[in-house]
Parts: sequence; structure tokens; C-alpha cells
Amino acid sequence: LAAAREGDPLAKDALDLFARFLGRFGGDLALTFESSGGVFIAGGIAPRMIDILQAGSFREAFDRKAPHDEWARKVPVYAIVNPEPALQGLAAIVTNPERFVFPSQGWRAT
Repeated sequence: LAAAREGDPLAKDALDLFARFLGRFGGDLALTFESSGGVFIAGGIAPRMIDILQAGSFREAFDRKAPHDEWARKVPVYAIVNPEPALQGLAAIVTNPERFVFPSQGWRAT
């Protein structure tokens, strides 16, 4: 990341390619699972390269889902920037378990 931000053309190209592939894959998953409510990107790299993801090639690849381009453009994409999202999620389950258990699952948290 640092090399790309310092102007290294090879590093910039590599990150642009990564953003494009991530967008293509994310768009494929959004279409496969009909994720109209949004796609959330988690992991160590995404929060550090928000500027690169916003530069254009990510979203362009995400939206290019012919003949579903118009649908894909409406799907919001979020990057999780919380350094400990799993711990925060587990804390939410522990403090409010009824929000996370569905009757169709056939089990209940105790």
C-alpha cells in the first residue's frame, strides 16, 4: 500500500487489479445471493485501502453484471473498519440473544 501511495506504478497497478477482482467477486456474490441490502467487506486489507476501493475500478467491476447491471448499481457496499468486529458482534449476541435467534432454526440460546 505504501509503495502505491508513493507513486510506484507497479504497486498501483497491482492494487487496482486487486480492487477490480474484489469488485467482480463481490458483485458475483451479491447477484448470487440477491444481496439487495448490501455487501460488507471485512478483513485486514479493505480498511487500509478505502481510497483505492473508492477510486472507481472496484465499483465498476461490481456493477458490471449484464444483464443485471441496473440492479447491481443499487446494491450498497460497505467496508468494515472496526478492528475487532467479531468481538463486538459476540458482545451483541450475549447482551441481546433474542435478536439473533430465528424460530426456524429449531434451537434457542440458553
